[in-house]
Amino acid sequence: MEEKTYVEGFHDKDAVKKVQYNDLGKTGLRVSQLGIGTSSLGNCYEVVGEAADVEMVVEGVRLGLNYVDTAPWYGNRKSEQVLGKALLHVLRKAYYIATKVGRYEPNFEKMFDFSAAKTIESVDQSLQFIGITSYCPDVLQYVLDNSSVKIDTVLNYARSSLLDKSLQEYIPRFQ
Repeated sequence: MEEKTYVEGFHDKDAVKKVQYNDLGKTGLRVSQLGIGTSSLGNCYEVVGEAADVEMVVEGVRLGLNYVDTAPWYGNRKSEQVLGKALLHVLRKAYYIATKVGRYEPNFEKMFDFSAAKTIESVDQSLQFIGITSYCPDVLQYVLDNSSVKIDTVLNYARSSLLDKSLQEYIPRFQ
């Protein structure tokens, strides 16, 4: 299979062959034309049940859907929590994930917050609930090399320490 997200032994090869994949802008990523939206995991429409929600995500990825979209707004982070449980059954290589920031609470006066502090808090919480513990430096390097916008700052989130030297080879390129 030519798709980078294909995992032998996990995916249904025949189903994946039928999925249409498109380039996601100039990112180098190829995403399924149909993605997995997770607002229903937050019970935004009706309660389906966590087991069915988990099965839907796992089966969707197994059949070739490699783009998952979520947000903290979906069920006051419930969708991210259920999604995290589902993704325990899927190799990280098998999907791309997107989330959002800025909209959080039903109370209109507190609903929107695009401040830097709230954005960082939101991303940290999303990563925790979804269960993503790392970010591939190769992807960051690709973005830096291909961005039409100058990127001034790269935060390493303690990825260069006595315990973790995984960014060592990238530091000269990030400066």
